[in-house]
Amino acid sequence: MGKAIGFATVSILVGIGTSFLSPDIGIILSISIIGGGIISSIEKRK
Repeated sequence: MGKAIGFATVSILVGIGTSFLSPDIGIILSISIIGGGIISSIEKRK
């Protein structure tokens, strides 16, 4: 559980950092990372 929270925090910070450089890339990255996190958490529950 701790790793998931840490990963989410890092991904949010990366998304914010990239959004300063290029908003479009930041949005795409954050959505893909969040989507990947949701998918992996669902896979682990099965």
